[in-house]
Amino acid sequence: MAEIIYDIETKTLKHFTYRKPLVFIDDNGEPQYEYSRDKDNDTHIKKVIFLNLVGYEKLEQLDETGKQMMDEKSNPIFIKGSQLSYEPLDCVNEFILSKHIEDGKEESLQASKALTHYFRFILDAQAKWDSKYDNEDYEPLIDPPRPAWNKFVVRRNLRVTTMYRDAIKRTTLDGTGLAKTTAMSYVRSMVDFYKYHLRKGMEFNNPPFEFETFLIDIENSGTQMKSHKRKVMQSTDLRLTFPKSKKNDGGKLPNARRDLKPLSNSEWQEIKNILVNTKRVIKNVNCEERLVSLPVEYCLLFRIFRYTGLRKEEGSSLHSGQIFHPDMKNAVLRLGVGNQYGSLTKDPAGGYNNKSRRTIIPSSLMLELYDYSHSLRYKKRLEKFKERCKVERETGNDAYFDGIDGVDEKKHYIFISNSGVPFFKKLEEINTRWNEIRKTAGINLPNDIDAVVHNLRSTFAVSLFRTFLKKMDAEKALIRVSAFLGHEDLATTLLYLKIAQESPTGDEIWEDVLDYLGVFDDEDESEELPKVEKSYKKA
Repeated sequence: MAEIIYDIETKTLKHFTYRKPLVFIDDNGEPQYEYSRDKDNDTHIKKVIFLNLVGYEKLEQLDETGKQMMDEKSNPIFIKGSQLSYEPLDCVNEFILSKHIEDGKEESLQASKALTHYFRFILDAQAKWDSKYDNEDYEPLIDPPRPAWNKFVVRRNLRVTTMYRDAIKRTTLDGTGLAKTTAMSYVRSMVDFYKYHLRKGMEFNNPPFEFETFLIDIENSGTQMKSHKRKVMQSTDLRLTFPKSKKNDGGKLPNARRDLKPLSNSEWQEIKNILVNTKRVIKNVNCEERLVSLPVEYCLLFRIFRYTGLRKEEGSSLHSGQIFHPDMKNAVLRLGVGNQYGSLTKDPAGGYNNKSRRTIIPSSLMLELYDYSHSLRYKKRLEKFKERCKVERETGNDAYFDGIDGVDEKKHYIFISNSGVPFFKKLEEINTRWNEIRKTAGINLPNDIDAVVHNLRSTFAVSLFRTFLKKMDAEKALIRVSAFLGHEDLATTLLYLKIAQESPTGDEIWEDVLDYLGVFDDEDESEELPKVEKSYKKA
Protein backbone atom coordinates (compact mmCIF):
# COMPACT_ATOMS: atom_id res chain seq x y z
CA MET A 1 0.00 0.00 0.00
CA ALA A 2 1.34 3.42 -0.98
CA GLU A 3 2.40 5.78 1.77
CA ILE A 4 0.39 8.99 2.06
CA ILE A 5 1.40 12.61 2.63
CA TYR A 6 -1.37 14.66 4.21
CA ASP A 7 -1.86 18.40 3.87
CA ILE A 8 -4.46 21.00 4.79
CA GLU A 9 -6.01 22.72 1.79
CA THR A 10 -8.64 25.43 1.80
CA LYS A 11 -11.76 26.09 -0.21
CA THR A 12 -13.02 29.66 -0.48
CA LEU A 13 -16.69 30.44 -1.00
CA LYS A 14 -17.64 34.03 -1.79
CA HIS A 15 -21.09 35.55 -1.39
CA PHE A 16 -22.29 32.46 0.41
CA THR A 17 -25.85 32.35 1.76
CA TYR A 18 -26.69 30.09 4.69
CA ARG A 19 -30.38 29.20 4.79
CA LYS A 20 -31.85 28.02 8.05
CA PRO A 21 -33.16 24.43 7.74
CA LEU A 22 -36.55 23.49 9.20
CA VAL A 23 -36.72 19.83 10.26
CA PHE A 24 -40.05 17.99 10.49
CA ILE A 25 -41.49 14.47 10.48
CA ASP A 26 -43.54 13.49 7.44
CA ASP A 27 -46.62 11.25 7.31
CA ASN A 28 -44.43 8.15 7.11
CA GLY A 29 -42.58 9.07 10.29
CA GLU A 30 -39.41 9.94 8.39
CA PRO A 31 -37.43 13.08 9.23
CA GLN A 32 -37.47 15.65 6.44
CA TYR A 33 -36.25 19.21 6.09
CA GLU A 34 -36.90 22.30 4.06
CA TYR A 35 -35.41 25.77 4.07
CA SER A 36 -37.13 28.69 5.70
CA ARG A 37 -39.08 30.79 3.24
CA ASP A 38 -38.42 33.91 5.28
CA LYS A 39 -35.34 35.50 3.72
CA ASP A 40 -34.79 37.50 6.90
CA ASN A 41 -33.55 34.24 8.44
CA ASP A 42 -30.85 33.89 5.78
CA THR A 43 -27.27 34.67 6.73
CA HIS A 44 -25.31 36.30 3.91
CA ILE A 45 -21.59 35.66 4.24
CA LYS A 46 -19.12 37.81 2.36
CA LYS A 47 -16.42 35.15 2.27
CA VAL A 48 -15.89 31.91 4.12
CA ILE A 49 -12.85 29.63 3.93
CA PHE A 50 -13.31 25.94 4.73
CA LEU A 51 -10.52 23.47 5.53
CA ASN A 52 -10.01 20.03 4.01
CA LEU A 53 -7.65 17.17 4.82
CA VAL A 54 -6.12 16.00 1.53
CA GLY A 55 -3.96 12.90 1.08
CA TYR A 56 -1.35 12.51 -1.66
CA GLU A 57 0.82 9.62 -2.72
CA LYS A 58 4.23 9.89 -1.04
CA LEU A 59 6.98 9.91 -3.67
CA GLU A 60 10.74 10.18 -3.36
CA GLN A 61 12.29 13.30 -4.85
CA LEU A 62 15.05 12.23 -7.23
CA ASP A 63 17.92 14.20 -8.70
CA GLU A 64 19.03 14.18 -12.34
CA THR A 65 20.86 10.87 -11.84
CA GLY A 66 17.82 9.19 -10.31
CA LYS A 67 19.16 9.17 -6.74
CA GLN A 68 17.11 10.03 -3.67
CA MET A 69 17.61 13.68 -2.67
CA MET A 70 18.49 14.50 0.93
CA ASP A 71 18.05 17.63 3.02
CA GLU A 72 20.77 19.36 5.04
CA LYS A 73 20.28 16.86 7.88
CA SER A 74 20.63 13.86 5.54
CA ASN A 75 16.93 13.06 5.73
CA PRO A 76 15.23 11.87 2.52
CA ILE A 77 13.06 14.43 0.72
CA PHE A 78 9.58 13.41 -0.38
CA ILE A 79 7.11 15.12 -2.71
CA LYS A 80 3.38 14.86 -3.33
CA GLY A 81 2.14 12.50 -5.99
CA SER A 82 -1.41 11.92 -7.16
CA GLN A 83 -4.31 12.77 -4.88
CA LEU A 84 -5.64 9.77 -2.95
CA SER A 85 -8.15 11.20 -0.48
CA TYR A 86 -10.14 14.35 0.22
CA GLU A 87 -12.01 14.88 3.49
CA PRO A 88 -13.58 18.10 4.79
CA LEU A 89 -12.52 18.97 8.34
CA ASP A 90 -16.05 19.21 9.70
CA CYS A 91 -14.86 19.95 13.23
CA VAL A 92 -13.17 23.12 11.93
CA ASN A 93 -15.70 24.10 9.30
CA GLU A 94 -18.57 24.00 11.79
CA PHE A 95 -16.64 26.35 14.06
CA ILE A 96 -15.85 28.75 11.21
CA LEU A 97 -19.46 28.76 10.05
CA SER A 98 -20.66 29.41 13.60
CA LYS A 99 -18.70 32.67 13.69
CA HIS A 100 -20.99 33.95 10.95
CA ILE A 101 -24.27 32.32 11.94
CA GLU A 102 -24.08 32.52 15.74
CA ASP A 103 -21.67 35.40 16.32
CA GLY A 104 -22.77 37.52 13.36
CA LYS A 105 -19.21 38.06 12.12
CA GLU A 106 -18.75 39.54 8.68
CA GLU A 107 -15.56 37.59 7.95
CA SER A 108 -13.66 34.69 9.50
CA LEU A 109 -10.45 34.89 7.49
CA GLN A 110 -8.17 35.10 10.52
CA ALA A 111 -9.75 32.03 12.14
CA SER A 112 -9.36 30.03 8.92
CA LYS A 113 -5.71 31.03 8.59
CA ALA A 114 -5.01 30.25 12.24
CA LEU A 115 -6.58 26.79 12.15
CA THR A 116 -4.88 25.97 8.85
CA HIS A 117 -1.60 26.82 10.55
CA TYR A 118 -2.53 24.79 13.65
CA PHE A 119 -3.62 21.64 11.82
CA ARG A 120 -0.56 21.72 9.58
CA PHE A 121 1.50 21.85 12.76
CA ILE A 122 -0.35 18.73 13.95
CA LEU A 123 0.34 16.95 10.65
CA ASP A 124 4.05 17.79 10.93
CA ALA A 125 4.09 16.54 14.53
CA GLN A 126 2.36 13.33 13.46
CA ALA A 127 4.87 12.80 10.63
CA LYS A 128 7.78 13.19 13.07
CA TRP A 129 6.12 10.80 15.52
CA ASP A 130 5.53 8.22 12.76
CA SER A 131 9.16 8.49 11.68
CA LYS A 132 10.42 7.97 15.22
CA TYR A 133 8.15 5.09 16.17
CA ASP A 134 7.92 3.24 12.85
CA ASN A 135 9.76 0.15 14.07
CA GLU A 136 7.09 -1.05 16.48
CA ASP A 137 9.23 0.06 19.41
CA TYR A 138 6.54 2.31 20.86
CA GLU A 139 5.98 1.89 24.62
CA PRO A 140 2.63 3.41 25.67
CA LEU A 141 3.69 3.71 29.31
CA ILE A 142 6.91 5.54 28.48
CA ASP A 143 6.65 7.22 25.10
CA PRO A 144 4.30 10.12 24.29
CA PRO A 145 1.16 9.26 22.30
CA ARG A 146 0.71 10.24 18.67
CA PRO A 147 -0.34 13.91 18.48
CA ALA A 148 -4.01 14.50 17.68
CA TRP A 149 -6.34 17.48 17.84
CA ASN A 150 -8.89 15.68 20.04
CA LYS A 151 -6.76 13.50 22.33
CA PHE A 152 -4.52 14.84 25.08
CA VAL A 153 -2.20 13.42 27.71
CA VAL A 154 -2.18 14.39 31.36
CA ARG A 155 1.20 16.09 31.17
CA ARG A 156 0.67 19.66 30.03
CA ASN A 157 3.88 20.03 28.03
CA LEU A 158 2.99 17.01 25.84
CA ARG A 159 -0.43 18.32 24.81
CA VAL A 160 -0.51 19.37 21.17
CA THR A 161 -2.11 22.70 22.15
CA THR A 162 0.79 23.54 24.46
CA MET A 163 3.33 22.32 21.92
CA TYR A 164 1.78 24.61 19.31
CA ARG A 165 1.79 27.63 21.64
CA ASP A 166 5.44 27.02 22.59
CA ALA A 167 6.50 26.52 18.96
CA ILE A 168 4.82 29.76 17.87
CA LYS A 169 6.41 31.72 20.70
CA ARG A 170 9.87 30.30 20.01
CA THR A 171 9.83 31.00 16.27
CA THR A 172 8.33 34.46 16.75
CA LEU A 173 11.04 35.48 19.20
CA ASP A 174 13.88 34.21 17.02
CA GLY A 175 12.48 36.01 13.98
CA THR A 176 11.71 32.93 11.87
CA GLY A 177 7.99 32.74 12.58
CA LEU A 178 4.93 34.93 12.69
CA ALA A 179 4.66 38.54 13.75
CA LYS A 180 3.81 38.99 17.43
CA THR A 181 0.27 40.24 16.89
CA THR A 182 -0.42 37.46 14.37
CA ALA A 183 1.01 34.83 16.73
CA MET A 184 -1.25 35.96 19.58
CA SER A 185 -4.25 36.03 17.24
CA TYR A 186 -3.55 32.48 16.02
CA VAL A 187 -3.33 31.13 19.57
CA ARG A 188 -6.58 32.91 20.51
CA SER A 189 -8.31 31.35 17.50
CA MET A 190 -7.07 27.91 18.52
CA VAL A 191 -8.43 28.41 22.05
CA ASP A 192 -11.76 29.69 20.67
CA PHE A 193 -11.96 26.56 18.50
CA TYR A 194 -11.77 24.30 21.56
CA LYS A 195 -14.10 26.52 23.59
CA TYR A 196 -16.69 26.13 20.84
CA HIS A 197 -16.56 22.34 21.04
CA LEU A 198 -16.61 22.41 24.84
CA ARG A 199 -19.77 24.52 24.74
CA LYS A 200 -21.30 22.02 22.31
CA GLY A 201 -20.75 19.26 24.87
CA MET A 202 -17.79 17.51 23.29
CA GLU A 203 -15.86 15.42 25.79
CA PHE A 204 -12.07 15.06 25.62
CA ASN A 205 -10.09 12.36 27.40
CA ASN A 206 -8.11 15.21 29.01
CA PRO A 207 -8.73 18.96 28.79
CA PRO A 208 -6.95 20.77 25.91
CA PHE A 209 -6.05 23.57 28.33
CA GLU A 210 -6.74 24.78 31.84
CA PHE A 211 -8.76 27.87 32.66
CA GLU A 212 -7.04 30.47 34.81
CA THR A 213 -8.19 33.45 36.83
CA PHE A 214 -5.83 36.29 37.62
CA LEU A 215 -6.05 39.77 39.08
CA ILE A 216 -4.93 43.04 37.51
CA ASP A 217 -4.18 46.12 39.60
CA ILE A 218 -5.39 49.30 37.89
CA GLU A 219 -4.57 52.79 39.10
CA ASN A 220 -7.66 54.83 40.00
CA SER A 221 -8.33 58.41 39.02
CA GLY A 222 -8.04 61.25 41.48
CA THR A 223 -11.77 61.12 42.28
CA GLN A 224 -11.50 57.69 43.94
CA MET A 225 -10.71 57.11 47.60
CA LYS A 226 -8.45 54.14 46.90
CA SER A 227 -5.33 54.49 44.80
CA HIS A 228 -5.86 51.20 42.94
CA LYS A 229 -8.63 48.82 42.01
CA ARG A 230 -8.50 45.17 41.07
CA LYS A 231 -10.08 43.53 38.06
CA VAL A 232 -10.65 39.79 37.74
CA MET A 233 -9.65 38.37 34.34
CA GLN A 234 -10.49 34.95 32.92
CA SER A 235 -7.95 33.29 30.64
CA THR A 236 -6.24 29.96 29.94
CA ASP A 237 -2.80 28.50 30.50
CA LEU A 238 -2.21 28.91 26.74
CA ARG A 239 -2.16 32.70 27.08
CA LEU A 240 0.59 34.05 24.82
CA THR A 241 2.34 37.29 25.73
CA PHE A 242 5.44 39.05 24.50
CA PRO A 243 7.54 41.81 26.05
CA LYS A 244 6.81 45.26 24.67
CA SER A 245 9.14 46.38 21.93
CA LYS A 246 11.24 49.50 22.49
CA LYS A 247 11.46 50.12 18.75
CA ASN A 248 8.62 52.58 18.60
CA ASP A 249 9.90 55.70 16.86
CA GLY A 250 10.47 57.49 20.15
CA GLY A 251 7.18 56.30 21.61
CA LYS A 252 4.85 58.44 19.49
CA LEU A 253 2.46 55.58 18.81
CA PRO A 254 1.52 52.32 20.51
CA ASN A 255 3.07 49.32 18.76
CA ALA A 256 -0.38 47.94 18.01
CA ARG A 257 -1.31 51.08 16.06
CA ARG A 258 1.50 51.39 13.54
CA ASP A 259 -1.21 51.84 10.91
CA LEU A 260 -1.65 55.36 12.32
CA LYS A 261 1.84 56.45 11.29
CA PRO A 262 1.71 59.03 8.48
CA LEU A 263 3.91 58.88 5.42
CA SER A 264 6.92 61.15 5.41
CA ASN A 265 7.16 63.96 2.90
CA SER A 266 9.74 62.13 0.77
CA GLU A 267 7.69 58.91 0.81
CA TRP A 268 4.53 60.64 -0.33
CA GLN A 269 6.33 62.60 -3.05
CA GLU A 270 7.66 59.37 -4.57
CA ILE A 271 4.22 57.75 -4.40
CA LYS A 272 2.57 60.86 -5.79
CA ASN A 273 5.00 60.88 -8.70
CA ILE A 274 3.85 57.36 -9.61
CA LEU A 275 0.14 58.17 -9.26
CA VAL A 276 0.29 61.45 -11.20
CA ASN A 277 3.24 61.25 -13.60
CA THR A 278 4.78 57.87 -14.42
CA LYS A 279 1.74 55.67 -13.67
CA ARG A 280 3.99 52.62 -13.83
CA VAL A 281 4.90 50.09 -11.14
CA ILE A 282 7.11 47.05 -10.72
CA LYS A 283 5.04 43.88 -10.92
CA ASN A 284 5.93 40.21 -10.70
CA VAL A 285 4.92 38.66 -14.02
CA ASN A 286 5.70 34.96 -14.49
CA CYS A 287 8.34 35.06 -11.73
CA GLU A 288 9.99 38.06 -13.39
CA GLU A 289 9.82 41.67 -12.23
CA ARG A 290 8.63 44.02 -14.94
CA LEU A 291 7.64 47.66 -15.17
CA VAL A 292 3.95 47.73 -16.09
CA SER A 293 1.23 50.36 -16.35
CA LEU A 294 -0.85 51.18 -13.28
CA PRO A 295 -4.58 51.41 -14.14
CA VAL A 296 -5.96 54.92 -13.92
CA GLU A 297 -8.59 53.75 -11.41
CA TYR A 298 -5.90 53.03 -8.82
CA CYS A 299 -4.11 56.30 -9.59
CA LEU A 300 -7.31 58.09 -8.61
CA LEU A 301 -8.31 55.83 -5.73
CA PHE A 302 -5.09 56.12 -3.72
CA ARG A 303 -5.11 59.89 -4.10
CA ILE A 304 -8.68 59.90 -2.79
CA PHE A 305 -7.52 58.02 0.30
CA ARG A 306 -4.72 60.55 0.78
CA TYR A 307 -6.68 63.76 0.22
CA THR A 308 -10.06 62.84 1.73
CA GLY A 309 -9.17 60.50 4.60
CA LEU A 310 -11.68 57.89 3.43
CA ARG A 311 -11.22 54.26 4.38
CA LYS A 312 -10.81 51.58 1.72
CA GLU A 313 -14.47 50.58 1.75
CA GLU A 314 -15.61 54.20 1.66
CA GLY A 315 -13.40 55.38 -1.18
CA SER A 316 -13.90 52.29 -3.33
CA SER A 317 -17.72 52.49 -3.06
CA LEU A 318 -18.06 56.05 -4.39
CA HIS A 319 -20.65 56.37 -7.14
CA SER A 320 -21.68 58.89 -9.77
CA GLY A 321 -24.26 60.48 -7.47
CA GLN A 322 -21.41 61.85 -5.35
CA ILE A 323 -19.37 63.20 -8.26
CA PHE A 324 -20.08 66.53 -9.96
CA HIS A 325 -18.35 69.20 -12.04
CA PRO A 326 -16.71 71.45 -9.43
CA ASP A 327 -16.47 75.21 -9.28
CA MET A 328 -12.71 75.64 -9.55
CA LYS A 329 -12.90 78.96 -7.68
CA ASN A 330 -12.93 76.90 -4.49
CA ALA A 331 -9.73 75.00 -3.75
CA VAL A 332 -11.47 72.48 -1.50
CA LEU A 333 -15.01 71.06 -1.57
CA ARG A 334 -17.09 69.00 0.82
CA LEU A 335 -17.68 65.32 0.01
CA GLY A 336 -20.45 63.36 1.69
CA VAL A 337 -20.26 59.63 2.43
CA GLY A 338 -22.58 57.25 4.22
CA ASN A 339 -26.25 56.34 4.04
CA GLN A 340 -27.42 59.84 3.14
CA TYR A 341 -25.12 59.83 0.12
CA GLY A 342 -25.59 56.17 -0.86
CA SER A 343 -22.07 54.90 -0.13
CA LEU A 344 -20.53 52.60 2.46
CA THR A 345 -19.01 53.71 5.74
CA LYS A 346 -17.59 51.42 8.40
CA ASP A 347 -18.29 51.74 12.10
CA PRO A 348 -15.65 51.07 14.81
CA ALA A 349 -16.99 47.53 15.33
CA GLY A 350 -16.23 46.66 11.72
CA GLY A 351 -19.80 46.60 10.39
CA TYR A 352 -21.50 48.87 7.89
CA ASN A 353 -23.89 51.09 9.83
CA ASN A 354 -23.47 53.74 7.12
CA LYS A 355 -23.38 56.72 9.44
CA SER A 356 -23.25 59.77 7.20
CA ARG A 357 -20.51 62.37 7.42
CA ARG A 358 -18.82 64.97 5.27
CA THR A 359 -15.11 65.26 4.62
CA ILE A 360 -13.17 67.41 2.14
CA ILE A 361 -11.73 66.83 -1.32
CA PRO A 362 -9.57 69.07 -3.53
CA SER A 363 -11.53 70.55 -6.44
CA SER A 364 -8.86 69.41 -8.88
CA LEU A 365 -9.31 65.80 -7.79
CA MET A 366 -13.09 66.08 -8.03
CA LEU A 367 -12.67 67.35 -11.60
CA GLU A 368 -10.52 64.34 -12.47
CA LEU A 369 -13.19 62.02 -11.07
CA TYR A 370 -15.86 63.83 -13.06
CA ASP A 371 -13.87 63.56 -16.30
CA TYR A 372 -13.17 59.88 -15.67
CA SER A 373 -16.86 59.15 -15.01
CA HIS A 374 -17.64 60.51 -18.49
CA SER A 375 -14.83 58.66 -20.26
CA LEU A 376 -15.29 55.80 -22.71
CA ARG A 377 -13.17 53.54 -20.50
CA TYR A 378 -15.54 54.01 -17.57
CA LYS A 379 -18.65 53.49 -19.70
CA LYS A 380 -17.32 50.14 -20.92
CA ARG A 381 -16.67 49.01 -17.37
CA LEU A 382 -20.11 50.18 -16.29
CA GLU A 383 -21.69 48.01 -18.99
CA LYS A 384 -19.73 45.01 -17.74
CA PHE A 385 -20.94 45.78 -14.22
CA LYS A 386 -24.56 45.72 -15.39
CA GLU A 387 -24.01 42.46 -17.25
CA ARG A 388 -22.45 40.89 -14.17
CA CYS A 389 -25.35 41.97 -11.98
CA LYS A 390 -27.76 40.39 -14.44
CA VAL A 391 -25.86 37.09 -14.33
CA GLU A 392 -25.74 37.10 -10.52
CA ARG A 393 -29.49 37.69 -10.38
CA GLU A 394 -30.21 34.89 -12.83
CA THR A 395 -28.08 32.42 -10.85
CA GLY A 396 -29.92 33.31 -7.63
CA ASN A 397 -26.86 34.67 -5.85
CA ASP A 398 -28.77 36.79 -3.33
CA ALA A 399 -25.72 37.25 -1.11
CA TYR A 400 -24.07 39.33 -3.84
CA PHE A 401 -26.81 41.94 -3.44
CA ASP A 402 -28.25 41.42 0.05
CA GLY A 403 -25.02 40.99 2.03
CA ILE A 404 -23.77 43.51 4.53
CA ASP A 405 -21.76 45.16 1.74
CA GLY A 406 -24.09 44.09 -1.05
CA VAL A 407 -24.00 45.56 -4.53
CA ASP A 408 -26.73 48.00 -5.55
CA GLU A 409 -27.29 47.32 -9.24
CA LYS A 410 -28.98 50.71 -9.68
CA LYS A 411 -25.85 52.65 -8.73
CA HIS A 412 -23.07 53.66 -11.06
CA TYR A 413 -20.01 52.88 -8.97
CA ILE A 414 -16.95 54.87 -9.99
CA PHE A 415 -14.35 52.18 -9.38
CA ILE A 416 -15.17 49.01 -11.30
CA SER A 417 -12.74 46.32 -12.41
CA ASN A 418 -12.36 45.22 -16.01
CA SER A 419 -14.49 42.17 -15.16
CA GLY A 420 -17.35 44.32 -13.87
CA VAL A 421 -16.74 43.86 -10.12
CA PRO A 422 -16.89 46.97 -7.89
CA PHE A 423 -13.62 47.65 -6.12
CA PHE A 424 -15.19 47.42 -2.65
CA LYS A 425 -15.76 43.74 -3.45
CA LYS A 426 -12.03 43.32 -4.19
CA LEU A 427 -10.29 44.94 -1.23
CA GLU A 428 -7.43 42.42 -1.37
CA GLU A 429 -6.70 43.58 -4.91
CA ILE A 430 -6.38 47.14 -3.60
CA ASN A 431 -3.78 45.93 -1.09
CA THR A 432 -1.87 44.15 -3.87
CA ARG A 433 -1.72 47.27 -6.04
CA TRP A 434 -0.62 49.34 -3.04
CA ASN A 435 2.24 46.94 -2.32
CA GLU A 436 3.41 47.32 -5.92
CA ILE A 437 3.28 51.11 -5.63
CA ARG A 438 5.21 51.34 -2.37
CA LYS A 439 7.78 48.83 -3.61
CA THR A 440 8.35 50.90 -6.74
CA ALA A 441 8.47 54.16 -4.80
CA GLY A 442 10.98 52.72 -2.34
CA ILE A 443 13.61 52.28 -5.04
CA ASN A 444 14.50 55.98 -4.91
CA LEU A 445 14.45 56.14 -1.10
CA PRO A 446 17.11 55.08 1.42
CA ASN A 447 14.61 52.76 3.14
CA ASP A 448 11.60 50.75 2.03
CA ILE A 449 8.16 52.26 2.63
CA ASP A 450 6.67 50.31 5.53
CA ALA A 451 3.04 51.36 5.20
CA VAL A 452 -0.39 49.97 4.45
CA VAL A 453 -3.27 51.66 2.64
CA HIS A 454 -4.65 52.98 5.93
CA ASN A 455 -1.51 55.08 6.37
CA LEU A 456 -2.81 57.36 3.62
CA ARG A 457 -5.75 58.18 5.89
CA SER A 458 -3.26 58.87 8.67
CA THR A 459 -1.30 61.18 6.39
CA PHE A 460 -4.47 63.13 5.61
CA ALA A 461 -5.33 63.48 9.31
CA VAL A 462 -1.90 64.63 10.47
CA SER A 463 -1.40 67.09 7.62
CA LEU A 464 -4.85 68.54 8.27
CA PHE A 465 -4.05 68.90 11.96
CA ARG A 466 -0.86 70.77 11.17
CA THR A 467 -2.83 73.15 9.00
CA PHE A 468 -5.54 73.75 11.59
CA LEU A 469 -3.04 74.24 14.41
CA LYS A 470 -1.74 77.31 12.58
CA LYS A 471 -5.23 78.83 12.71
CA MET A 472 -6.85 77.61 15.94
CA ASP A 473 -6.21 75.88 19.24
CA ALA A 474 -5.85 72.11 19.57
CA GLU A 475 -9.35 71.55 20.99
CA LYS A 476 -11.12 73.14 18.02
CA ALA A 477 -8.80 71.39 15.58
CA LEU A 478 -9.59 68.06 17.26
CA ILE A 479 -13.34 68.54 16.78
CA ARG A 480 -12.99 69.40 13.09
CA VAL A 481 -10.59 66.62 12.16
CA SER A 482 -12.60 64.07 14.12
CA ALA A 483 -15.71 65.07 12.16
CA PHE A 484 -13.89 64.67 8.83
CA LEU A 485 -12.61 61.22 9.81
CA GLY A 486 -15.92 60.04 11.27
CA HIS A 487 -14.44 59.08 14.64
CA GLU A 488 -16.95 58.48 17.42
CA ASP A 489 -14.12 57.96 19.90
CA LEU A 490 -11.62 60.82 20.10
CA ALA A 491 -8.84 58.53 21.35
CA THR A 492 -7.60 57.72 17.84
CA THR A 493 -7.90 61.34 16.70
CA LEU A 494 -5.85 62.38 19.73
CA LEU A 495 -3.00 60.17 18.52
CA TYR A 496 -3.01 62.02 15.20
CA LEU A 497 -2.99 65.32 17.11
CA LYS A 498 -0.02 64.17 19.18
CA ILE A 499 1.97 63.38 16.03
CA ALA A 500 1.11 66.77 14.54
CA GLN A 501 2.20 68.58 17.70
CA GLU A 502 5.51 66.69 17.99
CA SER A 503 7.23 68.62 15.20
CA PRO A 504 4.91 71.04 13.41
CA THR A 505 7.70 72.49 11.27
CA GLY A 506 10.62 71.18 9.24
CA ASP A 507 11.02 68.36 6.76
CA GLU A 508 8.15 66.31 8.13
CA ILE A 509 5.56 68.88 7.03
CA TRP A 510 3.99 67.88 3.77
CA GLU A 511 4.56 70.23 0.86
CA ASP A 512 1.01 69.72 -0.26
CA VAL A 513 -0.25 71.05 3.09
CA LEU A 514 0.39 74.46 1.56
CA ASP A 515 -2.52 73.78 -0.77
CA TYR A 516 -4.82 74.04 2.20
CA LEU A 517 -3.32 77.19 3.68
CA GLY A 518 -5.58 80.16 3.19
CA VAL A 519 -8.63 77.97 2.82
CA PHE A 520 -9.38 78.05 6.54
CA ASP A 521 -8.41 81.63 7.35
CA ASP A 522 -11.17 82.04 9.93
CA GLU A 523 -12.04 79.63 12.68
CA ASP A 524 -15.53 78.97 11.37
CA GLU A 525 -14.67 79.01 7.69
CA SER A 526 -14.58 75.21 7.56
CA GLU A 527 -18.32 75.27 8.20
CA GLU A 528 -18.83 77.49 5.16
CA LEU A 529 -17.15 75.25 2.61
CA PRO A 530 -19.32 74.69 -0.47
CA LYS A 531 -21.60 71.71 -0.18
CA VAL A 532 -22.03 69.01 -2.79
CA GLU A 533 -24.39 70.30 -5.46
CA LYS A 534 -26.68 67.30 -5.14
CA SER A 535 -26.66 64.40 -2.74
CA TYR A 536 -27.56 60.87 -3.67
CA LYS A 537 -31.21 59.97 -3.17
CA LYS A 538 -32.42 56.43 -2.70
CA ALA A 539 -34.58 55.04 -5.45
